[in-house]
Parts: sequence; structure tokens; C-alpha cells
Amino acid sequence: MPQIENLVDKLTVHLSEDARELLASVRSSADAGGARAFLTGGTIRDLLLDRESLDVDITIEGDAIAVAREVASATGARLAKTTTFGTATLKTADFSLDLATTREESYARPGALPKVRSSTIENDLLRRDFTINAMAYRLSDGTILDPAGGLQDLKAGLVRILHDGSFRDDATRILRAVRYEARFGFRIEEHTLDLLRRDLRFIDTISGTRIRQELTRTLAEPAPERALLRMQELQVLGAIHLDFSFDQEQADGMVRLREMKAPSSAAWAVLAWNTTRLDDLARRLALTRVQRDAVIAIEPARAAVKGISTVTRLSEVAELLDRLPFPTACALAAITGNSRAERYVTSLRNVKPLLRGDDVIDAGVPRGPDVALVLGMLRAAKLDGEVKAREDEQRLIEEFLARERIGLA
Repeated sequence: MPQIENLVDKLTVHLSEDARELLASVRSSADAGGARAFLTGGTIRDLLLDRESLDVDITIEGDAIAVAREVASATGARLAKTTTFGTATLKTADFSLDLATTREESYARPGALPKVRSSTIENDLLRRDFTINAMAYRLSDGTILDPAGGLQDLKAGLVRILHDGSFRDDATRILRAVRYEARFGFRIEEHTLDLLRRDLRFIDTISGTRIRQELTRTLAEPAPERALLRMQELQVLGAIHLDFSFDQEQADGMVRLREMKAPSSAAWAVLAWNTTRLDDLARRLALTRVQRDAVIAIEPARAAVKGISTVTRLSEVAELLDRLPFPTACALAAITGNSRAERYVTSLRNVKPLLRGDDVIDAGVPRGPDVALVLGMLRAAKLDGEVKAREDEQRLIEEFLARERIGLA
């Protein structure tokens, strides 16, 4: 088995003193109890690729919960959670560390959650999704375990599945394969790609919640449009929902969202922009309330696009976009590239008159709907550059009251 430079040293450069103490205690507690502790999964992959990794996974060949209890006692870390699957979570003020007992899994049917039983570290690695995630680094001596050839695939830039039934067992791995390909600039290995295409139908066996979680991880990538365009190419999105697609206009929109620093839920509206059966898609993906609100408002947003193209004043743009949830307004600006819509979401949305409701009443406007009417008039004037100071706003109120008096005469 190959020896690699001390990956723990590479890892701990980015960790706090508490986190380093926790890792050292895990190693010593495992060794003292006759167990073996390993860094595993994405932690190894990222360190070997010289990517900063703060997501630290420890796998214990032995009893992970017993090791976690000893570490908590020795360091003062809090044992935050244990599960019947032999996993435990240790927490300090600024660090969380997950420990898992080595295990193997079996699936009763496609898409089912796995049945778990304890096993060896080698079997634990071989139950995982891709070869590049199926490596372990033994903390006691720095040995790399690589039963599936992950090191070679890392060097070759390949995303390779571990066995031919893997996508059938858990079709979320299809979305993950595309995400890794895009994130690392790798390519999906040819046989794996054939299996992915063959097993697209098994996406139907996955719950909306799990698909949403995988898409959420994709949307959190630095450039999610790369993975989403590839999903479109491979017909992954259509396998999730027949009315689900992603094109270059949406990809450009994702870029603009980042430039606008839009809220994360805006990405869901961009992702669903070309969908017509919005309610159905929201149900299929089990969207959260905020995400669903952003997506369902796409239909009125499309109507607002036509309106924005015909109006001339910023106040008119604001009137159209005020009717939308803010994430959907961001998506509209991102998809269309309309400079006035973008200006609205980045700087004008929160423009308010200097005078408040009490000021308007003090100026002579009677309590009731006229107060809101006048405040809206003042905001529109401010958006259009017609007022700059309190005196300008007071003058508009006087003009309003004068018109009202004439109307009553």
C-alpha cells in the first residue's frame, strides 16, 4: 500500500487548535483501545488534490461511539449525537467531527435506504459511491488504503463508479457524478457513463427530498451552471421531471445571480425558469416554502418581463417587481439581463421616502388609505429622481392636498 506525505499536516494547517487536539485524541484513543482510525472519503480526495478540506470524516475500525466517548472525556468536547448505525458527533466551540464505525450496506430495492452492518475498513470503502471517494488514510502510520484504484483515477481525472449496480442502488449518485465531474474538471469514465445512461430511470425511485438535497449541493458549487448544463446534456433533469430543463440563457443567469449577490433561493427560480408545470415540479422536488414561493412566482414574473420592456420610468419597473418575491425578481433580472431590473434588485428595492407615515399625517393627509397612496407617490418620485430632500417631498404632499381640495370643491 502506498505511503503519501503526511495528509494530517496538510489538513491541520486550516484547523483550529481545538480541532487539532480532537484529531490527536481520536488517534490515541483508537490506538489505546485496539481500534484503527482513518481519515476517509472526500477529506482524502480533497487533500490529495490540494484543495482545502474542512469537512473531516473519521472512520473507526472498531467501536466509533466508544472512541468518541473517550475523546469527549479527555478533551472536554461535547458528544453531541450518537446513532444506532455506530456513528457519533463531537463538537467544540468552532469544530464538529463525525466518527463512524466501519460498515457495509445492502439495498432491498432500488432507491431504498441501505441496511447496515459492521464490517472491515476495506468493505467500508468498497460500499461507497466512486473510486475517488473510496480511499482511507490510517492515522497511526500514514498508510493510504486504496482498494478501488482511487489514486489512479484522481491522477487521470476520472469519476468512476465502484460496481455496475451502484446507480440502481442509489440514483442520487447520478447527480453526484455530474457534480464531481464539473467541480474538479474531471470526466465521467466511459463505462460509468454507459451505466449512468442505462440507469436514469431509477431516479424515479428517489424521494423528492433527497433529489432536492443533491440539487441544493449542486447550486452551492462555485459555478453550478457547469454541472446543470451537463445534466441537461445527459437527460438527467428530464429524468427528474419531464418538464425540467436548463439552457445557456439560464446558465448566464446563474452567473449574473452571483454578480448580484442574490439570495440562494433565487437560483431555484432560475433553475425552474423554463418549466411550465411549476406546481408539479415544486411537489416533485419537495421544495421548502421559500424555494416554492420563488418558483411558483415564475409565471407572473414572465408577464412582468413584457411589462418592463414597455415602461420607461424606474418607478414603473419597481411597481412591476414589487409584486414578486424578491428571489424571483432577482431571477428575472438575471435571466433577462435587463439593466433596470438588475438596478432594482441590487440598489433600488429598498429605496424609501425620507418622510414617514406620521410626517405625512402631520402635513395634513388624513389617516387612512391616502397615507399609503402618498408614501407610494413619494417613493416613485424618489426613484425617478424628482425629489432629493425632505422639502421636495413636503412640496409634493402640498400639491397632492391642493389637488384633493380642488376635487372636493
